[in-house]
Amino acid sequence: MNEWQLMMQIRHLLRSAVWPGTSTKVWGNQVYVTAGPSEDALPEMAAPFILIRPGTATADPEFEDEVVLVTDFVITLCVALPQDKVGEIPLIGGGRPSETASGGMGLLELQDRLFNETKLLNIASGVIIQTRGKGMIAASEIPGFGYAVFRDYNFECLASVDRYYPAPTSFNATAATGGTVSLTWKLAPARFDRLALILRRASGSTAPATSTDGTGVSVGATDTSKSDTGLSSGAHSYSLFQTYDERTPQGVGGVATTQTDVSDAVSLTVTVP
Repeated sequence: MNEWQLMMQIRHLLRSAVWPGTSTKVWGNQVYVTAGPSEDALPEMAAPFILIRPGTATADPEFEDEVVLVTDFVITLCVALPQDKVGEIPLIGGGRPSETASGGMGLLELQDRLFNETKLLNIASGVIIQTRGKGMIAASEIPGFGYAVFRDYNFECLASVDRYYPAPTSFNATAATGGTVSLTWKLAPARFDRLALILRRASGSTAPATSTDGTGVSVGATDTSKSDTGLSSGAHSYSLFQTYDERTPQGVGGVATTQTDVSDAVSLTVTVP
């Protein structure tokens, strides 16, 4: 992934994080990609919240044939509890309404969930990520917000210059008598922009080169198998594509945009008896 995709994916994972065995979000929408909010914005934000800040990026000389950037970023976790002026509860927790509610949990508890979610960024998703350290815990009494504690978590990853769209994997086919081909595959990694699958078929040994070539075969967005029936005997070729929705938010005074991108094809040929 490139830097934009990386920031969007981290935000997606953290906003989607739930407490185990429940549908209760850990942070929900209180995750922001920002260089830093103004102090005036803090009273409008519900703690706990997370700030994701892009850092520096330098070329990695080990990759000679392509530009790969060693990219730094910082995730800041904030917990605030107005009733505690000493600062113990914002760190270790206390007074939570339930065992799976984020309110009342301390920063040292919530950081476990943070590390759990960042583990989901791995090489299969186009990212190699490492934790580089934790900063000192800072505290501040903010009018209208309360006693707040902050901590920075430093990460380093390899990112591409170009956007990356992984294709499905493990694409296999088995032909049976009666003109049926059974197809199976593994989905591309779950991402903020993963949209739908496109399966195309062509007679003969040349697979469809693009997502509009050949004949379409209906598949669902999360399907991992398909039985294609009514085929004549002989060779049939298939190509499977993953599509991605590169929608950008409207923003303040802007217009939301929609753009669909398509992965490279995974293809195969099978002979129907």
